[in-house]
Amino acid sequence: MKKLLLVALIAAATSSAMAAPTTTLQVKGALIMSACVPNLSNGGVVDYGNIGIGGMSATDTNQIGSKDITLTITCDAPSKVAFTMMDDRSDSLHALEVESADGASSTSASAVGFEFGLGKTANNVNIGAYNVRVSNAITDGANAADISKTTSGTWKNGVGFMDSTGGAIATAAATGTLTPVAFTTGVFPMQISAAIQGTDVLAISDDTILDGQATISLVYL
Repeated sequence: MKKLLLVALIAAATSSAMAAPTTTLQVKGALIMSACVPNLSNGGVVDYGNIGIGGMSATDTNQIGSKDITLTITCDAPSKVAFTMMDDRSDSLHALEVESADGASSTSASAVGFEFGLGKTANNVNIGAYNVRVSNAITDGANAADISKTTSGTWKNGVGFMDSTGGAIATAAATGTLTPVAFTTGVFPMQISAAIQGTDVLAISDDTILDGQATISLVYL
């Protein structure tokens, strides 16, 4: 019995030492029928110009208004494509109630994921926040329905405020449906609204530049 046991152990050790001396290389990708390019009006710049500090509240949130910009997605053949937004200045976000010109607003309670940072003062104080509201999409010259979903969710009507973490996608569907539509040209109007903290907190002693920035990425469906 001892001889049999010894042989069995040696055989097992030899088998383990020689097992699977290989690994696998995988080359992946997708051949797609078309390519799409995103472009923003005004070179992607939303300019609030010079904002006078003197007329602002020292203690309350200061609404600095809404500006319009348009995202146009152009494809060389009809394509189902959506887009995401990722805040490049998330470390500068100070959650505030930000009021949009169309009457909607994001609040400090719901700001996580729906507001973007506006940069910092020279003393490293977060200036405030802005939101991005998407509505009234047009595809190939026709009115379309705005739809959106989280990466793991299902499509729903409307986009509302864009997710600033890149965790949701937005696109267009035929009116009355929730199915993304293939388009050659998709136009997505955006309303940017911003607010800054009270001037006492900001303690600005010199000209300060608003520095919001976000990256828009396309997602093929």
